[in-house]
Amino acid sequence: MKDPLIIAIDLDNTLCEPVSSSQNVGECYDRKPKEYMVKIVRELKKRGCKIVIFTHRHPVTRHATEYWLKKHNIPFDELAMDKPKYDLLIDDKSYPPYHFLNADMIIDLAQKLSEWNFETGTYVSRTNNKKS
Repeated sequence: MKDPLIIAIDLDNTLCEPVSSSQNVGECYDRKPKEYMVKIVRELKKRGCKIVIFTHRHPVTRHATEYWLKKHNIPFDELAMDKPKYDLLIDDKSYPPYHFLNADMIIDLAQKLSEWNFETGTYVSRTNNKKS
């Protein structure tokens, strides 16, 4: 039998609106889910994928985070509370394949991703907070 595909999905700003602080337990209970992504997670699970939800939230929020996931019927096999903070993840399994990248491309991509507002579909400069 073939092992299931393991799909790792970020929590804050991907499955739900973000918390203001990684230690804010109260906010973990009332985040608004991003329905489009929730539907995708449900479909992935229905198709046999293993779902790993990962977050940079403090471990003190684990119970509240698990409660929120169950309350919104978001299937998961594992909850990882130890996601490193980064602007761009480079990994042997990421896309684009890391061996096609150079330093200029990495800096350019990380800068663009860090300034992109996924809610509005516009860039917001990190230095002056003006939309471009």
